[in-house]
Amino acid sequence: MKSDTERKLYYNAPLHVLRNHMHVHLSKELRTSLGKRSALLKTGDTIVVMRGNHKSKQGKIARLNYTRHAVYVEGVTIRNAKGEEVLKAIQPSNLMITKVSESRAPKSKEVHLKKKKSYDKDKGKVSETKNETKKLEPEKNVESKNVESKTKDVKKEGMKKEGDTGKKL
Repeated sequence: MKSDTERKLYYNAPLHVLRNHMHVHLSKELRTSLGKRSALLKTGDTIVVMRGNHKSKQGKIARLNYTRHAVYVEGVTIRNAKGEEVLKAIQPSNLMITKVSESRAPKSKEVHLKKKKSYDKDKGKVSETKNETKKLEPEKNVESKNVESKTKDVKKEGMKKEGDTGKKL
């Protein structure tokens, strides 16, 4: 594909695809513990800037902007035209995750990233298993459904009795 076409697809991609562009390299310690090379950025992760004027600065991610491909890090600031300190936008390719945020409850990033492998002795193969979680839906009260349907019927009957034909004037 032509480079201009690739660039067009990159910048005009839908949000669910732009989110995938926010993957960042992991530090060596996290690589060994998680078994992954890169991971998706989340607010609250501790990162290190690897390139640019703010090289080797560390901080927590304050916010992410998927449409601008920008990461805003606490402690990495510039002065705007008004003289105020504002967070500087950094591209995710210039960052590396050093610590995963602990505020993500109930599951941390480590749980999402680790793949559990089990060895099947009979087949002699390694198979991957995923943690499955089920969402519990609250049961709706059957009586409330009946009451709602009865009120709709009463409203319809009331309209018919008043002589409403349903036509707009």
